[in-house]
Amino acid sequence: PTFVVDSSENKVGIGTPSPTGVLDVRDNAGGDANTKMHLINNAQTTAGRETELIFGKDNGANIAATLKYYYHTTQANRRIDLFHYTTTNGLSILNGGNVGISTSDPKHLLHIYDGASGISGYGYDARYKLLIEDNGEAYLAFAVPDTSYCGIRFQNQDGLAGYIDYYMGDDALVYHAPNNHKFTG
Repeated sequence: PTFVVDSSENKVGIGTPSPTGVLDVRDNAGGDANTKMHLINNAQTTAGRETELIFGKDNGANIAATLKYYYHTTQANRRIDLFHYTTTNGLSILNGGNVGISTSDPKHLLHIYDGASGISGYGYDARYKLLIEDNGEAYLAFAVPDTSYCGIRFQNQDGLAGYIDYYMGDDALVYHAPNNHKFTG
């Protein structure tokens, strides 16, 4: 094992005699093996404790990012955040797998947040895997070349059950349900 402090270059090397960065950590002894680094607080018992790695450039404007593990006494509320430093604009992954973009409390498998909608209950139905939330208007966009299709497919265990397509070449909206066509209002 090697530990080097190069004070002339302000570099620290662990596992290398010639560090190439401010902190250069390498595992050369293990051969073809997994490498782990630990940043752990075994004494964490209070909800809200964080283990944080800040990286990037700090020139007074906080041009940096933070990778943070947020500990909570309730396992479902534990999460990993990747944010721009000092903001909440980023990505959160909850212990149960829900992913939030610009929210640290995603209510669905994927929750894209751009302002509080005021919904509760029905809007947070667990059957919905995607939630796009805004305090104004929210759209879902599909971008394809001028001669291509975009659409939504509905599928069950037997295969394709129906679809809604838009064909750019003919400027046509196509709706298909093989057995039962309903429009209700």
